[in-house]
Amino acid sequence: MIFTLLIPLIVAQNPECSSAYCSSCKTNPNVCDLCAQNYILVDGKCKYFKEVVPYCAISAKDGCSACMSGYYLKDGKCQIPPNSLCASYKGGKCIVCVDGYYAKAGECFECVDHCYECSSMTQCFECLDGYGFNGDECVQSLDHCKAYSYGSSTRCRECYDGYGLNKKNQCEKCAIDGCYSCSLDYTKCDICYDTKHFDGKACVDFVPIEHCASYTDSLDCSYCADGYYLDEGKCKACKVELCDQCKSPYTCNKCQEGYYWNEKECTSCPAIPIGCVGCSGINKCSVCKEGYHLVGSYCYENVEHCAVYSYEQCKTCEEGYYLSKDKCLKGVEHCKRHSTDGKKCVECGKGYYLTEDFKCSKCDSKCNECEHKSTYCELDSLDENKEDVHPIRMAHCTRASADGQRCMSCDDRTYLKDGKCVECGDEKCYGCTEDNKCSVCAKTQEDFFNGIVYLPNNNHC
Repeated sequence: MIFTLLIPLIVAQNPECSSAYCSSCKTNPNVCDLCAQNYILVDGKCKYFKEVVPYCAISAKDGCSACMSGYYLKDGKCQIPPNSLCASYKGGKCIVCVDGYYAKAGECFECVDHCYECSSMTQCFECLDGYGFNGDECVQSLDHCKAYSYGSSTRCRECYDGYGLNKKNQCEKCAIDGCYSCSLDYTKCDICYDTKHFDGKACVDFVPIEHCASYTDSLDCSYCADGYYLDEGKCKACKVELCDQCKSPYTCNKCQEGYYWNEKECTSCPAIPIGCVGCSGINKCSVCKEGYHLVGSYCYENVEHCAVYSYEQCKTCEEGYYLSKDKCLKGVEHCKRHSTDGKKCVECGKGYYLTEDFKCSKCDSKCNECEHKSTYCELDSLDENKEDVHPIRMAHCTRASADGQRCMSCDDRTYLKDGKCVECGDEKCYGCTEDNKCSVCAKTQEDFFNGIVYLPNNNHC
């Protein structure tokens, strides 16, 4: 069997082919020569890259360019990492370790105690909250300090809530009564308790500004309701009759419907063309009635189901419709871009994926966008605001597929096999491969979490 992976720049589907995943079929519509992006040519058929290269996140010409979290790339395939402390591999060697560890000669070593990020045992870039680096270790030397200045254990850059920095870069209790946070300057307040706000001197109760339509973060008025203008923090009534929005007592920005500003007053619009209900001057339409759209100073009648216009003509139709002779006709449901005849879809709308027969099918409720299958969420498209409708119920599984049917990564002391987590055969083994060969050993769980590990002998601890 011959595998040929296409260059990612080839993205277009070809409606002349029988498969939506094919971009070229020169001799036979049922035999593909070139596949669309993220598909691999296998014996004349286009296969989805994740199904040809399991656990691959981003396809590439040679098979795979990036693996899913918990796997590393080697020889175009995604492998289970031999070291659970490693976050990123290159050429089978670790180049980036998990927080609290650093990479050296392809292996992970522990940073000094309480260090979050380091490059060696003696160089800590970032200590955990509440600790500063004194050149040898991370220490708690300043009261109420959340984050220390880089490489210092005597200078604080951010204090815990209720405290702020003084001129010596140390933390003092907020000087303003009722202040919740003053982390950068203890004499000023960033956030007050409850509904109070800082007025520059004290935390005071919020008092609504009459006729104010919107407020800034500091609860000052940003703009006023129609018929009023902002002056020194207050909303004052416009003096111009028939004016909806003004910027000063006698200057109108927007007159009421049917009137326009002539630099002196709001005056009624003269006779206006069909479809126009508001003007900005003589023969200048500014507002169209329902069923019309504005282009320049003229109103044009809408094309039913049109989404984007070019002057009076429709340029792009709504989802599920295609353009034919300046009209939007019913096409493939949920389709964003159709074939010329409108019978096939080549690009689906958000929340839907293209099926092999050129139709659109809905993504899983956990995906904002998906590809090839409803459960194949595209990178960065998982909706974190939605409740997980497929909770992980599989033993030792730390991350499941969107449909909850397959596990994607497992706990320590287990390995992934056929979408399930299987325990390692040796009780002292804390990392094993798919064929149950041990890759890292530890005498106790505490030793493992502290980085005190050793390599197995003949795949056994």
